[in-house]
Amino acid sequence: MSSRPHALFVVRRDLFRPSETFIYEQAAAFRKFAPILVGGVVGEPTPGHAFDTTTARGAEKLVHSGQGAAVLVHFGVDADIGIRLAKAIGAPCFVVLHGFDVTRSSWSLVRSGRPNLVRYGFTRDRLWSSGAQFLAVSSFIRDQALALGCPSEIVRVHHVGVRVEGGVPERKRSGELPLGLVHVARLVEKKGTSILLDALGLWKQGGGSFRLTVIGDGPMLGSLKAQALRLGIQEVVTFAGRLENRRTRAAIADADVLVLPSVTARSGDAEGLPTVVLEAASVSTAIVATDNGGTADFVHDGESGLLVKQGDPVGLLSALRRLDQSARFRNELAWRANALAREKFDIYRQTAILEGRLERAIEGYPGMGM
Repeated sequence: MSSRPHALFVVRRDLFRPSETFIYEQAAAFRKFAPILVGGVVGEPTPGHAFDTTTARGAEKLVHSGQGAAVLVHFGVDADIGIRLAKAIGAPCFVVLHGFDVTRSSWSLVRSGRPNLVRYGFTRDRLWSSGAQFLAVSSFIRDQALALGCPSEIVRVHHVGVRVEGGVPERKRSGELPLGLVHVARLVEKKGTSILLDALGLWKQGGGSFRLTVIGDGPMLGSLKAQALRLGIQEVVTFAGRLENRRTRAAIADADVLVLPSVTARSGDAEGLPTVVLEAASVSTAIVATDNGGTADFVHDGESGLLVKQGDPVGLLSALRRLDQSARFRNELAWRANALAREKFDIYRQTAILEGRLERAIEGYPGMGM
């Protein structure tokens, strides 16, 4: 048996996308494996993390004799890269299903015109017989994979998790100050930002006092700014654009409530398990979200947040008013969410569980016994 740590090839076609810091947070949490990122570098690494990167072809040369190895692919759309690599080096392959890779219809994938999505739209059903194992980020995503024909024995739920801050700060907002809301999202249909603005427009008409910071960018930015102006809330809504991860976490921690009113897009795209709700819990910020996709794996209504019906601005407003009226209730939700995150969604705990699964897969893989 080699004394080297196991090699883990973490595959993503485009590395270091700003919206995918969860990939690199997880990679940094491995202890028994030495992660090597496989793909093309399109962004800047997260500050504080340093990883070796390579191409799929280069990865084939990095496995040493007698060293255990595994392949971990993020997103089904990139599974073809990881499966080919795993077969080339004789290693087990795990594919993490995050959301759109099993929620978007094949028709919408093909109609996207993007070569990798078009190819995936035509070939997705072949994944289930590729020899790979699948990790769904929520119960909802596992159900979606099953509905697409994935055999139940090769897919299980695994929550990636987040870094959880220690302790639970007491929030003491003066009743004279507006309720501080933060919404962190790519500005696309699925994130429901326009519904949030509609809810706040109603609240403004009723004399509500709030401020909203929207963090993120996307194709709907222009229309959302116009909507805020039309609703007369442009003075209390700040579109901050995309921020680096440290500043985003600080903004979430500073807010009274994180709001994520996601909806199922016309393409079928729905939430897997939104990392941002876990990040809010990790810094003890109360959460209001919708019953979309896998969000309910973490947000339990009245326990770890408030969960409202998707697409309902009136219901969303009711939840926000409820938290505005009771700082004590808001703090209780934040405390329980933080406790749940520490108990079941801590990234180090979750990564240790994943390492055990990878080790067992290596032990049982032909020619790779430890």
